Amino acid sequence: MKNLNYQLKLLCKHSHEGSFETRVGRERQLSAIANQLHELGFRQLKATSLKQKHVQTLVDLWLKQDLSPGTIKNRMSCLRWWAEKVNKRAVVAGSNDSMGYGTGSLCRTKARRKTWQGNSSSWSKTSTSE
Repeated sequence: MKNLNYQLKLLCKHSHEGSFETRVGRERQLSAIANQLHELGFRQLKATSLKQKHVQTLVDLWLKQDLSPGTIKNRMSCLRWWAEKVNKRAVVAGSNDSMGYGTGSLCRTKARRKTWQGNSSSWSKTSTSE
């Protein structure tokens, strides 16, 4: 087991925040994140050495992989938890919008909205792209 993976596993083990399922999911996501960082060339990382460049590199990778906004937001939540545990909250942006994958910027599906059809009293659905 890589050093970073082990340190993150210990962080998760000693934290009793959330339900059992939440803790297991967080540990799995952080382990996957640690593996991705290792594959990206960050070999000698420790849990306490998290920096903005690591977060930005991960976000760029996830955007390149065309992951859904919800998946990226869930992973960012784990990164925020990690940063909080090692007293580096400022490393991870507090808002998803500031990282470039906020609510509307990555929307893949066409939004549906109701529009008024002239003088008739009917509503119809039309597609719009963002």
